[in-house]
Amino acid sequence: MIVVDASVAAKWVLPEAHDQAALRLRDYSDLLIAPNIARLEVASAITRRHRTAHFSEGDVRGALEQWQNLLAKGALHLVAMDELLASAVDLALAIRHPLPDCLYLALAKRFDCPLVTADRTLIERGAAAHAKLRLLDEWPG
Repeated sequence: MIVVDASVAAKWVLPEAHDQAALRLRDYSDLLIAPNIARLEVASAITRRHRTAHFSEGDVRGALEQWQNLLAKGALHLVAMDELLASAVDLALAIRHPLPDCLYLALAKRFDCPLVTADRTLIERGAAAHAKLRLLDEWPG
C-alpha cells in the first residue's frame, strides 16, 4: 500500500508542478489509500483555483467531476477518518503539525507503508514519526 495525500491527489486533476509524477503514481491505483478527508481536501484545492482566478467556473466543475470519477473508479481507496483520529491527534501534538495532514501520517503508520506528499513541511516534521515519508518529486526514491 501507498498513502497519498491531497497535495498529490490534487495533481491528478489540476495542472501543477510535478503533476506528471503524480499521474505516474496513480498507475498504482490498486495500492493507493488515503483518509476520507482527501475527498474534501482535493475538492477544496479545486475550488481555491477559482478564488485565485486561475480557473473558470467551468474548469472547476470539470475538475470536480474528474475527481469524483476517479474516486468512483477506485483510483484511491478511502479510509474512514474516525479510525485514525486518536493516533492523528497524538501525532499532531508530537510533531506540532496540522491535524488533517497527520491523518495521512497516521494511516501510513498504521499500515507501515510509504506516504507520498508534495508537502515539504510534512516531510520535515513527520520524519521522526515515520521513516517512510517520500516527496512526490523524489518518488520512488
